[in-house]
Amino acid sequence: GLRTPAATGGPTASSIGVWPAGLFDGVDDVNKLPSVAGWNGATALTVACLVQANAANPTAGIWVTGADPAAGQRLSLRASAGKLVVRIETPAGAITLQTSAVAIPETAAHHVAVVWEATKRPLIYLDGTAVATTDLDVTGLAGTSAVVAGDLWVGLGINPTSNGRWAGRIGEVAVSLAARSAGWIAAQAAAYVRPVEMFGTGADDAASEAASAASPVATPVIL
Repeated sequence: GLRTPAATGGPTASSIGVWPAGLFDGVDDVNKLPSVAGWNGATALTVACLVQANAANPTAGIWVTGADPAAGQRLSLRASAGKLVVRIETPAGAITLQTSAVAIPETAAHHVAVVWEATKRPLIYLDGTAVATTDLDVTGLAGTSAVVAGDLWVGLGINPTSNGRWAGRIGEVAVSLAARSAGWIAAQAAAYVRPVEMFGTGADDAASEAASAASPVATPVIL
């Protein structure tokens, strides 16, 4: 069902907002992360999160911005047969691109991030490293000049029916109204080395890891 987690901080050009982890059943689970006024007309956006799929080569929505999931002005990230697909839709243009190689080939946990600036192709990072992308449709690139204020829906594709709901984990969602550097992305990814640290207590012992695997507990990061 619908959950609205409280944020740690709020996204601005100089800071980030962080939301805790969540489990998604792939049927009707979705998190709505509250928007802030500064999102309206933003010309740069960075969204980073941790993902773990329940099945190999997932095809489902990871997150989408917008006043509601059916809005036509948004920035979205989803998986398609294991590849990551980014789509930007704004009043004056839209583009779609995807990672060139399979990016989430199995059920291990990964850190993924998208960095977008107005009229530029977004950069997609996997586990702290920028990955090659393939243009699916960039004819509207020049018109992608701003995103519209709205909540960030986690676990949902741009079309809830065709893109599906995420089945697995999405957590530690960090949002910034700035195009964060490669070094910043790498540091974020390095902070989460193993699934127990991503979705569990952070304790470095087998007993805690087993307990976390059975019943994950979100550990939000304060930046």
